[in-house]
Amino acid sequence: MIESYWDLVDPYWEEISIYHGPERLDSDLTKAPKHVQVLFCVHWHNSEVCNGGFEQFFYNSTGVLAPQAVAGYRVLGRPDLADMLESTMKLLGKEYPRDRDLRAKKLRKWGMSRKLLKIDDKYFDVYEADVHAGPLYECMDEYARREEAAYRA
Repeated sequence: MIESYWDLVDPYWEEISIYHGPERLDSDLTKAPKHVQVLFCVHWHNSEVCNGGFEQFFYNSTGVLAPQAVAGYRVLGRPDLADMLESTMKLLGKEYPRDRDLRAKKLRKWGMSRKLLKIDDKYFDVYEADVHAGPLYECMDEYARREEAAYRA
């Protein structure tokens, strides 16, 4: 039985690379079932934001999976977090730069850190408090159990 979403993500942790660009990530993600892809991408986004904010997420290699994390939040029933990430991605340009060097260049713009800190505060207010879907980790665990059961059936 699945105790936590991590039970599904862990076997793929070393198989999916966020460090070699968007093409490699997209290819590696296909190694995992769709529900594991969702959990992997949402986990990375949330972990990075909780550790160092949106600036850390975008600056680090993890920023490559921002579009997948948006989709993942929607699948989990957290459109509030999907919308927040999606609108924050737009600060980096009309077309989101999945290339780390391009993101870093855009992040160096004056005032970007200040803007992102304000968004961090909003994220922390929202991610554990959704009254409809429940706290994020509970949503992830419930989704993992439901989807893995369906996948195994």
